[in-house]
Amino acid sequence: AQTYISIRDSLHSELDNEFKEDFKRWNASLDSTNLVIRFYGPEVKFEAGESEIPEVFEEVLDDFFPRYISILTGDLYKEHVEEIRIEGHTSSEDHRAYNEEEAYLFNMELSQNRTRSVLNYVLTNSMIDSSSDYKPWVRSRLTANGLSSSKLLYDAKGQEDKYMSRRVEFRVRLNADKFLQTINEL
Repeated sequence: AQTYISIRDSLHSELDNEFKEDFKRWNASLDSTNLVIRFYGPEVKFEAGESEIPEVFEEVLDDFFPRYISILTGDLYKEHVEEIRIEGHTSSEDHRAYNEEEAYLFNMELSQNRTRSVLNYVLTNSMIDSSSDYKPWVRSRLTANGLSSSKLLYDAKGQEDKYMSRRVEFRVRLNADKFLQTINEL
Protein backbone atom coordinates (compact mmCIF):
# COMPACT_ATOMS: atom_id res chain seq x y z
CA ALA A 1 0.00 0.00 0.00
CA GLN A 2 2.85 2.37 0.81
CA THR A 3 4.49 1.58 -2.53
CA TYR A 4 1.27 2.39 -4.39
CA ILE A 5 0.82 5.66 -2.50
CA SER A 6 4.47 6.55 -3.05
CA ILE A 7 4.23 5.94 -6.81
CA ARG A 8 0.96 7.87 -7.07
CA ASP A 9 2.35 10.82 -5.10
CA SER A 10 5.59 10.82 -7.05
CA LEU A 11 3.72 10.81 -10.36
CA HIS A 12 1.48 13.63 -9.17
CA SER A 13 4.52 15.65 -8.14
CA GLU A 14 6.31 15.03 -11.45
CA LEU A 15 3.24 16.01 -13.48
CA ASP A 16 2.83 19.15 -11.39
CA ASN A 17 6.50 20.11 -11.79
CA GLU A 18 6.41 19.53 -15.54
CA PHE A 19 3.22 21.45 -16.28
CA LYS A 20 2.74 24.02 -13.48
CA GLU A 21 4.00 26.87 -15.66
CA ASP A 22 1.67 25.80 -18.49
CA PHE A 23 -1.55 25.32 -16.53
CA LYS A 24 -2.41 29.00 -16.36
CA ARG A 25 -1.64 29.56 -20.06
CA TRP A 26 -3.72 26.50 -21.01
CA ASN A 27 -6.58 27.15 -18.53
CA ALA A 28 -5.87 23.72 -17.10
CA SER A 29 -5.22 22.23 -13.70
CA LEU A 30 -3.95 19.10 -12.01
CA ASP A 31 -6.46 17.67 -9.57
CA SER A 32 -4.69 17.57 -6.22
CA THR A 33 -6.35 14.34 -5.09
CA ASN A 34 -6.21 12.38 -8.34
CA LEU A 35 -3.97 12.02 -11.34
CA VAL A 36 -6.27 14.15 -13.52
CA ILE A 37 -5.25 17.00 -15.78
CA ARG A 38 -8.31 19.06 -16.57
CA PHE A 39 -8.60 21.38 -19.58
CA TYR A 40 -11.48 23.81 -19.17
CA GLY A 41 -10.57 27.13 -20.74
CA PRO A 42 -12.58 28.86 -23.46
CA GLU A 43 -9.86 28.33 -26.06
CA VAL A 44 -10.06 24.55 -25.70
CA LYS A 45 -13.84 24.38 -25.71
CA PHE A 46 -15.53 22.62 -28.57
CA GLU A 47 -18.16 24.58 -30.47
CA ALA A 48 -21.69 23.85 -29.23
CA GLY A 49 -22.83 20.50 -30.56
CA GLU A 50 -19.55 19.92 -32.45
CA SER A 51 -16.73 17.40 -32.04
CA GLU A 52 -14.04 19.07 -34.16
CA ILE A 53 -11.06 20.04 -32.01
CA PRO A 54 -10.46 23.79 -31.90
CA GLU A 55 -7.14 24.81 -33.47
CA VAL A 56 -5.88 26.33 -30.22
CA PHE A 57 -6.57 23.06 -28.38
CA GLU A 58 -4.63 21.19 -31.07
CA GLU A 59 -1.65 23.44 -30.29
CA VAL A 60 -2.06 22.73 -26.57
CA LEU A 61 -2.22 18.99 -27.24
CA ASP A 62 0.90 19.20 -29.43
CA ASP A 63 2.76 20.70 -26.48
CA PHE A 64 1.14 18.68 -23.71
CA PHE A 65 0.77 15.11 -24.93
CA PRO A 66 4.38 14.17 -25.83
CA ARG A 67 5.63 15.54 -22.50
CA TYR A 68 2.81 13.76 -20.66
CA ILE A 69 3.62 10.43 -22.30
CA SER A 70 7.32 10.93 -21.66
CA ILE A 71 6.60 11.06 -17.92
CA LEU A 72 4.18 8.11 -17.95
CA THR A 73 6.64 5.91 -19.85
CA GLY A 74 9.44 6.67 -17.42
CA ASP A 75 11.03 3.72 -15.62
CA LEU A 76 9.29 4.47 -12.33
CA TYR A 77 5.74 4.57 -13.77
CA LYS A 78 5.55 2.62 -17.03
CA GLU A 79 4.76 -0.77 -15.52
CA HIS A 80 2.20 0.71 -13.12
CA VAL A 81 0.06 2.66 -15.62
CA GLU A 82 -3.01 0.60 -16.41
CA GLU A 83 -5.02 3.16 -18.34
CA ILE A 84 -4.72 6.67 -19.73
CA ARG A 85 -8.26 7.94 -20.03
CA ILE A 86 -9.30 10.84 -22.18
CA GLU A 87 -12.57 11.91 -20.62
CA GLY A 88 -15.09 14.22 -22.21
CA HIS A 89 -17.63 15.92 -19.96
CA THR A 90 -20.62 18.11 -20.68
CA SER A 91 -22.94 20.24 -18.59
CA SER A 92 -26.45 18.93 -17.97
CA GLU A 93 -28.07 21.32 -20.40
CA ASP A 94 -28.91 20.93 -24.04
CA HIS A 95 -31.35 23.35 -25.55
CA ARG A 96 -32.31 20.95 -28.36
CA ALA A 97 -33.59 18.29 -25.97
CA TYR A 98 -37.17 17.98 -24.77
CA ASN A 99 -36.31 16.40 -21.43
CA GLU A 100 -33.38 15.48 -19.15
CA GLU A 101 -33.00 11.96 -20.54
CA GLU A 102 -32.83 13.23 -24.11
CA ALA A 103 -30.25 15.85 -23.10
CA TYR A 104 -28.16 13.21 -21.31
CA LEU A 105 -28.21 10.86 -24.30
CA PHE A 106 -27.40 13.63 -26.78
CA ASN A 107 -24.54 14.82 -24.56
CA MET A 108 -23.29 11.23 -24.20
CA GLU A 109 -22.96 10.86 -27.95
CA LEU A 110 -21.39 14.31 -28.21
CA SER A 111 -18.86 13.67 -25.42
CA GLN A 112 -17.92 10.31 -26.95
CA ASN A 113 -17.39 11.90 -30.37
CA ARG A 114 -15.23 14.61 -28.81
CA THR A 115 -13.02 12.17 -26.91
CA ARG A 116 -12.59 10.06 -30.04
CA SER A 117 -11.49 13.20 -31.86
CA VAL A 118 -8.92 13.94 -29.15
CA LEU A 119 -7.74 10.31 -29.10
CA ASN A 120 -7.37 10.28 -32.88
CA TYR A 121 -5.52 13.58 -32.81
CA VAL A 122 -2.99 12.64 -30.12
CA LEU A 123 -2.28 9.26 -31.70
CA THR A 124 -1.77 10.63 -35.21
CA ASN A 125 -0.25 14.06 -34.42
CA SER A 126 1.42 13.64 -31.06
CA MET A 127 4.97 13.51 -32.32
CA ILE A 128 5.41 10.08 -30.78
CA ASP A 129 7.71 8.30 -33.18
CA SER A 130 5.74 5.39 -34.64
CA SER A 131 8.90 3.26 -34.64
CA SER A 132 9.41 3.75 -30.91
CA ASP A 133 8.26 1.39 -28.18
CA TYR A 134 5.98 4.15 -26.88
CA LYS A 135 3.38 4.01 -29.64
CA PRO A 136 2.20 0.40 -28.96
CA TRP A 137 2.40 1.03 -25.21
CA VAL A 138 0.28 4.17 -25.51
CA ARG A 139 -2.21 2.51 -27.87
CA SER A 140 -2.66 -0.39 -25.45
CA ARG A 141 -3.57 1.97 -22.60
CA LEU A 142 -5.21 5.01 -24.15
CA THR A 143 -9.02 5.08 -24.04
CA ALA A 144 -11.65 7.64 -25.02
CA ASN A 145 -14.51 7.95 -22.57
CA GLY A 146 -17.48 10.22 -23.13
CA LEU A 147 -19.26 10.73 -19.84
CA SER A 148 -21.99 13.20 -20.81
CA SER A 149 -23.17 15.01 -17.69
CA SER A 150 -22.53 12.15 -15.26
CA LYS A 151 -19.65 13.90 -13.46
CA LEU A 152 -20.78 17.48 -13.07
CA LEU A 153 -18.73 20.07 -11.21
CA TYR A 154 -20.39 22.31 -8.62
CA ASP A 155 -19.70 25.80 -7.29
CA ALA A 156 -19.34 26.74 -3.63
CA LYS A 157 -23.13 27.10 -3.33
CA GLY A 158 -23.73 23.53 -4.53
CA GLN A 159 -25.06 24.64 -7.93
CA GLU A 160 -23.86 23.05 -11.15
CA ASP A 161 -21.00 25.04 -12.64
CA LYS A 162 -22.02 24.65 -16.27
CA TYR A 163 -18.87 26.30 -17.58
CA MET A 164 -16.48 24.09 -15.56
CA SER A 165 -18.57 20.97 -16.22
CA ARG A 166 -17.75 21.30 -19.94
CA ARG A 167 -14.21 19.98 -20.03
CA VAL A 168 -11.69 17.46 -21.29
CA GLU A 169 -9.60 15.52 -18.81
CA PHE A 170 -6.62 13.21 -19.01
CA ARG A 171 -6.78 10.71 -16.15
CA VAL A 172 -4.13 8.14 -15.25
CA ARG A 173 -5.26 4.93 -13.61
CA LEU A 174 -2.51 2.99 -11.89
CA ASN A 175 -2.66 -0.77 -11.62
CA ALA A 176 -3.95 -0.85 -8.05
CA ASP A 177 -5.04 -4.49 -8.53
CA LYS A 178 -1.40 -5.51 -8.85
CA PHE A 179 -0.60 -3.84 -5.54
CA LEU A 180 -3.66 -5.36 -3.89
CA GLN A 181 -2.68 -8.82 -5.14
CA THR A 182 0.80 -8.38 -3.67
CA ILE A 183 -0.72 -7.30 -0.34
CA ASN A 184 -3.07 -10.30 -0.42
CA GLU A 185 -0.18 -12.69 -1.11
CA LEU A 186 1.76 -11.25 1.83
